[in-house]
Amino acid sequence: MQLLSQYPGGTYSFMGIDTESLFNDNLKNMPSDWRWRNEKVTYTLNSQGFRCAEFETIDWNNSILVIGDSTAFGTGVDDSQTCAKLLADLTNQSVINLSQDAASAMYLWANTSILVENNIKPKGVIYIWPSSSRVVEFSSNNRVQHRGVWGNVIENSLGFQWCMHPHQSDQFYKYAIKSVTAMWRCNVLHYTWSRAEAKMCNISQLLADDLGRDRRYDPLLKRYTAHTGPEMHYAWAQIFKKDLYNIYNIV
Repeated sequence: MQLLSQYPGGTYSFMGIDTESLFNDNLKNMPSDWRWRNEKVTYTLNSQGFRCAEFETIDWNNSILVIGDSTAFGTGVDDSQTCAKLLADLTNQSVINLSQDAASAMYLWANTSILVENNIKPKGVIYIWPSSSRVVEFSSNNRVQHRGVWGNVIENSLGFQWCMHPHQSDQFYKYAIKSVTAMWRCNVLHYTWSRAEAKMCNISQLLADDLGRDRRYDPLLKRYTAHTGPEMHYAWAQIFKKDLYNIYNIV
């Protein structure tokens, strides 16, 4: 089974927006007790570029899948601090992190179709949906590029056109959630860190405090921000455990 991904496998100290140059800048500007000054972050990716075990070693029928964007992937935190790993620790279950940095609803939908086509039948699936403004650019070799309105976006770009259309991104987002739920023959939970998307689709919003290592200034928001940190990942894992039990009684 070959899923769509953007990263090669390997072990990394920095990844995505969590860059070494950003880290070095923060070392100069942050106080002496900044937790990431001495706390290492390791990204361990399997051969397909996912933060989980090699696919052929996974007991899919006895696993819970976590599918989302960089917040679920765990940008800015160590392998041991992601919500998927913490949920596994809390439940003594196999939890497989199939999330990717900067992923879109279209990307989550596409990989879900591949999983279902390959007869993957997990115990449950947890989706952490990203902003509806993103879109995926497909290639012919199972590699993808994630596009959105960030950085030096230009007006004729795929990401800009996707989210500037008055209805396209929002409507696809709604249909994607309905579609992946219908695809699975197992328990499915939906969450998002986006307030707008939570309201639009009537799904649970997860708080996302800025605690990760990738602290940076966002000129659009005009404030410092970062990906979700370890404490919030743990809080998410507790929510997932509670909901899996209360709704489906599977952990």
